[in-house]
Amino acid sequence: MDKLLEEVIDNETYKKHNENIDFEINNKKQKLINISDYQKDLAKHIEFGLKLIQNLDTFFIQGDIQIKNKLLSSILDEKMEFDGVKYRTPKFKESFGYIYKKINELQHYENKTGDKISDVSRLVLEMGLEPIRTLLFIGF
Repeated sequence: MDKLLEEVIDNETYKKHNENIDFEINNKKQKLINISDYQKDLAKHIEFGLKLIQNLDTFFIQGDIQIKNKLLSSILDEKMEFDGVKYRTPKFKESFGYIYKKINELQHYENKTGDKISDVSRLVLEMGLEPIRTLLFIGF
């Protein structure tokens, strides 16, 4: 141990704190590795979820009864009930409520169509009015 450090702290205390710091560093490194793995898995789930939501109607129409049940059970908190005449309106799952709320919020925004081409385009002179350029590479 450094001479200057020996005057402030004894060797045993230094080693003990150094071991604690090394332990904490290893702990933090392991947490970073776990977070990285979690983010990779999360990215895969998000990608799958987006594809599913974008094609939900197709999945439902073309899916068999098991797929339809899974889709409905991911949206509905309870099973649908049919009383012989009409279906009872079930409660939605909390997660679907969030999605539905965001969809409603996004519907208030209009798509911008951009500027009119005539406003941003420069007027181009008709053919024949441009400056004459010699074609040096072919000898004219």
